[in-house]
Amino acid sequence: MAQEFNPNNASFHPLAAQGRNQSIPTASFVNGWSQSSMLYCSSCHNNPNASTQGSGPHGSPLLHILLGSVNFKSVEGQIPASGEVCFNCHSYSTYVTNSSTTDTNFRKGGDNLHRTHASQNATCYTCHDTHGSEQLHLINFNTASVTPLNGANSQSAWVEITSGNGGGSCFLSCHNEIHNPLTYTR
Repeated sequence: MAQEFNPNNASFHPLAAQGRNQSIPTASFVNGWSQSSMLYCSSCHNNPNASTQGSGPHGSPLLHILLGSVNFKSVEGQIPASGEVCFNCHSYSTYVTNSSTTDTNFRKGGDNLHRTHASQNATCYTCHDTHGSEQLHLINFNTASVTPLNGANSQSAWVEITSGNGGGSCFLSCHNEIHNPLTYTR
C-alpha cells in the first residue's frame, strides 16, 4: 500500500500527503470534502456494524472492508450508488447523472465524459486505481474491461494534452469501440 500512496507518484488519494490534483472542481465533492482534504484508511474502510462489532479498517462483513451497506465488486455494470464507496466523498450527480461540463475535468466540449462512460456501465475502477497510480488522475485501466493498444499498458494507454485547454488521448479498445487514439479536448 505504501507504493500506491507514495507522494512521489503522479497521483494518489491524499492519505500520506495532500493530493496533487488541486484543479479538480469543487462541485466534484460532497459532505465537506475538498481538493485539500486528507483521508484516513477509515474514510473508505470501516465496519458498517461498528456499534456492535467495533469500528476501524480491520474488520467488516463487506468485501474489501469497504464502508457502506453493499458488497461492492469492481466489475463492469456495478456502479456504486450515491453515498457508497467513491461517492462518500465524490459527487454522484457530477460523475453519474449530471450533464454539466463545469463540474468535471473529463469532458469534451459539451459532454461530461464521466457521465457518458457511466451510462455505458463503466465503473470508476474501469479507468482509475483506488489508491494511487504512476499516471495522472489515478489512471490505471482495468485490463479485464479495457484492452490497451499501440504498445500501451494499463497506465500508459492515456496521454494528457498539456497545451491549449488540455484533455487527453486514449489508446485502447473498450465498450465496443477502438480508440487509437480517441482525443478529447476541454
